[in-house]
Amino acid sequence: MVILQVGYLLKNEYEVSHHIKISRGFGVANADLRAIMDETAGRDARLPPSEAAALRATREMVQDRRLSKQTTADVLAHFTPELLVELVLIAGFYAFADLFLGTLCVDVEDSFKPYLAEMPFERA
Repeated sequence: MVILQVGYLLKNEYEVSHHIKISRGFGVANADLRAIMDETAGRDARLPPSEAAALRATREMVQDRRLSKQTTADVLAHFTPELLVELVLIAGFYAFADLFLGTLCVDVEDSFKPYLAEMPFERA
């Protein structure tokens, strides 16, 4: 869900379409996709506190380039310091992947395009 949160925030069609497909193998359901979209829009998605904290940390990292003290405390209430570091590294890697894919104009393959309808980007 952290990887999908990064892709959704950055509106990266390649990252989102591929990770929706991959996430199905890990049990990510349509409700989880809706939760990411709702949380991003500031709506309560009624996620377990650990998942909500991880997604909030991801959003803060990508949008603000830092975590608030409150979010750090919330994440550490559910995860070890090592897992917090892992979350930051994963989110950072996929933010870099967005830059890489965008710079090289990597297009979404036709077979992955239907996945984009499952998680449409918010319009500005």
